[in-house]
Order: sequence, then C-alpha cells, then structure tokens
Amino acid sequence: MISDLVKPLRGVPPRFTAYHAYMVLIELLRDQPLGRQALMKKLGLGEASIKTLIKRMRERRLILVDRVAGVLLTDDGRRIAEYVRSYIHLLGYLPIKELCQGSYVGFGVGLKEGVDMVRRYGGPLAVRDCIVRYGADGALVMYLVKSKLYLPTPVELEELTGANKIRDAVLKYEGLESGDAVLISICRPGDVNCPSYVVNAVIEVLGRVGC
Repeated sequence: MISDLVKPLRGVPPRFTAYHAYMVLIELLRDQPLGRQALMKKLGLGEASIKTLIKRMRERRLILVDRVAGVLLTDDGRRIAEYVRSYIHLLGYLPIKELCQGSYVGFGVGLKEGVDMVRRYGGPLAVRDCIVRYGADGALVMYLVKSKLYLPTPVELEELTGANKIRDAVLKYEGLESGDAVLISICRPGDVNCPSYVVNAVIEVLGRVGC
C-alpha cells in the first residue's frame, strides 16, 4: 500500500518517497490532527509535494482532511500505521565508526522478524544492495539472536565483537527481540536523506516478503 503511493504518474516520479508516506502515517498516529504546514515542516517537503502526497493518501482512504482541524487517519490508515510501526523501529543515528573507515554516519532501523525476511528477500547482500540503490553510500545488515548481534557472512553468522558502542546502542532499544534484523544506511555527513534510504529499503522488503 505505501509503495503504491509513490508510483510515477504518466512516467513522472513524485518528489516524495515511501519514507515520506510512512512518516505521515507515523506522525498522525503519534499526534493528530496535523495541518499541512506542520507536515511540511516535519517531512521537509515543499507545498506542491505535500499536497500531492495528501491527495494520494486521501484517494486511498488512508486519511481524512478537515478544513478546520487538519489531516487525520481513517480506520484503514490507522490499521496500516500500526502495522508498519510494529515492524519498523527507527533506531536513529548509530555510532558506526568502529565498523566503518572514513567519516561517515549511519542511520539504523530495526525490522521485526527481519532475520527471516532478509533471507526470503534474497539474503543480506540483496538487502544491502537495496539500501544503496535508494541512495546510501553503503549499508550494514546485522541480526539480533538471543541478545547478541551478528554480522551475516556467506557461510556463517559472525558475532559482533569489539564494537561496543554500536552494540550497546542497539541492545538498549527495548522494542527489539531475538530474530529481528538491524539495517543501517551509511552516508556522508550532512546527507539529510540518510534515514530515507534505509526506511525505503525496509518498506520494499516488508512489502515483498512481509506478513
């Protein structure tokens, strides 16, 4: 459903992505109603783009637009918002210097049941390529198994050791469980779209192999 919102119209792709549609759902789930100007500020979109996104979401009966109150979720919109929130956990920027050479930043997303989803999508290399395809300079895929983090290799799972900062940052997040995956987009400092790269990839994975 989210991916359908960003399909090109007459061959022209919109200036927003599935990440922006996801954020509209999450922001409204957190605090509604919201006005168009508030959504523009939260999402970093221009007026024309937010109008188009709202129009598409309204046509699919995900939101209602009240001229006085603003934008609100419909019952279907709330159901989808709660579904994606249960599977996609925004971990924020993570300390990746112990794993990456050079001056880079990393934005992490936890994916519920991600170990199985990554496998069904095509494996960690396919997921990493997907994150890069959306614009990241690089990507990391990690598995959470019994309170330990692992880096998947072509032949085995290698326990993440010696990277205490990123391990502690991930493990302190209460929403993650054994069997979840942690996906990280690696970007140059100042790239404001870094969160969107990994979220767009996760939405693609979830849309293809999710429940």
